[in-house]
Amino acid sequence: MFESFVQKALAQDKRNCFSPYDGPVDFIPDAFQAFYRDTDPIDVEIRSGAYGSVRFFPAAELQQQQEAYEVTPEMFVFASVNGDPIFLSDGVVYTYAHGCKGVPWEMLSKDLSSFFQDRVLLCCQAAVQWHNLGSLQSLPPGFK
Repeated sequence: MFESFVQKALAQDKRNCFSPYDGPVDFIPDAFQAFYRDTDPIDVEIRSGAYGSVRFFPAAELQQQQEAYEVTPEMFVFASVNGDPIFLSDGVVYTYAHGCKGVPWEMLSKDLSSFFQDRVLLCCQAAVQWHNLGSLQSLPPGFK
């Protein structure tokens, strides 16, 4: 799951940077520990039509992000979309409007695997295809 995400993220933008992480991961949920140990998203931002820009936080920033977003212990923030947190809670991926009290969480995906495979990877693929359209020849006359 994560290997495919890394490949597509790099295909979308060569500036995306991943690196193994050798620091402590005990504060990271089990579902994410292998991802951060093997492919820590040092500087990764994915463009997606569905969400806008999704920025993944590197392991070194994770604890700071939990505090910055003032999340409860059952929430694990791992990314943001347009400044709003994307987080894992009880295995489900959510977001909410940061700074707005009483706003309900919006479910992005029923689980982490679906988030990476169905949401983020499809967005990565679509963005790569759209980016590659610039290398094509002009459209025929009358075709828009």
